[in-house]
Amino acid sequence: MSISGKVINAFSQGGIGSSTVILHNAEEDSAIVRDKPAYYLKTEKDGSFKLSNLKSGKYNLYSLNDKNADLMYNGYPEEISFLDSVMVLDNNLAGIKLAQFKPINKKLYQTSTASVSKWIQLYCYNKILRNVKVEPLNSSLNSSISCYKNFPADSVFYMVLNDTLVKDTIQLKVSENDKIIDTINFTSHLSKKMTSKAVFKLIAPPEIYVTDSIFIATNSPCTFNKDLISVYDTLHKKVVPFTVTSSLHGVKIVPEKQLEKTPLKTVCLPGAFTSAITKRSNDTISSVSTYLPIEKMGSIQLGLKKLELNGFTNPVCVLLMDGKYLTKQTVSLQKPTLNFELLKPANYSFYIFNDEDKNGLWSPGDFDLKKQSEKIVWYSQAVKVKANWTQELTWVF
Repeated sequence: MSISGKVINAFSQGGIGSSTVILHNAEEDSAIVRDKPAYYLKTEKDGSFKLSNLKSGKYNLYSLNDKNADLMYNGYPEEISFLDSVMVLDNNLAGIKLAQFKPINKKLYQTSTASVSKWIQLYCYNKILRNVKVEPLNSSLNSSISCYKNFPADSVFYMVLNDTLVKDTIQLKVSENDKIIDTINFTSHLSKKMTSKAVFKLIAPPEIYVTDSIFIATNSPCTFNKDLISVYDTLHKKVVPFTVTSSLHGVKIVPEKQLEKTPLKTVCLPGAFTSAITKRSNDTISSVSTYLPIEKMGSIQLGLKKLELNGFTNPVCVLLMDGKYLTKQTVSLQKPTLNFELLKPANYSFYIFNDEDKNGLWSPGDFDLKKQSEKIVWYSQAVKVKANWTQELTWVF
């Protein structure tokens, strides 16, 4: 008899070539982690496979990216797929789909660290960190160092040295929910390749949409004086109102919405920005951009049908622009219509996943718990958004 099907990536849903498909006798439930199989093969380039000349019986079917070629599952970082139930083979079986995933490493470890500037160090972990607190092991340094996170739940955080007096490496303890999970060293101030001067770099795109801003990138936290900043409409010879906000990485200037295409000149006079660490200020910096009004943007209206009939209980839709993450929305099963407004003309794609653990992220499976990856479906084609146009789409599941 035979078993045929396809091995796909659990997230992208694309076929996986050269994956090892393994068939074990169902009486040996844990054989995949300790025994070599009687039947196995490699998938074709498109992920398809066919196991032939099989005896009738009950089997467990798996696939692996078996990099060490031992024909066994060794846990993270090996990818694996499995079926939810035992296969009863009493005739030829076809159309089997194996969704292969890379499990999450259950051990917490630091994946990378980098010096952003003399005073800012980045730390990245393999897991999302919640309620993180970072403190010096020496309590007398509490006023000299601080922790920043981009989001409440993230795997990345930044440590900032708030003065230039500390010369030695600082040892820190990292706590999550008041439990110490790691100890780290702050060493970015020892780097000789980075300038000790305050840096202020104005970044303004040639064309500014209503969702864009003018950004002044800095190498340390800074304060600003709005009175020393101006945005000017050079066509109509008038001042344009704006708002200013600051963050760890710089200052954002957002011009007031304009009703037509407008040339804007931004000027930041000396003293507009001051480093909170070195107390040094900027020289005059300026830029010229063209403002594009709301009519230069488009939108997508997406109607979803038969979600519940296909096993979605808590669907989340993720929108990507030119292949990069842009935004996401939780889908209401009572009113399954989504509106993505103020989109730049570009190619967009999206997928919907069933957020079972309600963490806002697509989660891979867990072989130890015999849990499959969260269900995910990709829209079949890219959507081109045009200026001043709404793409109305219906997606039937």
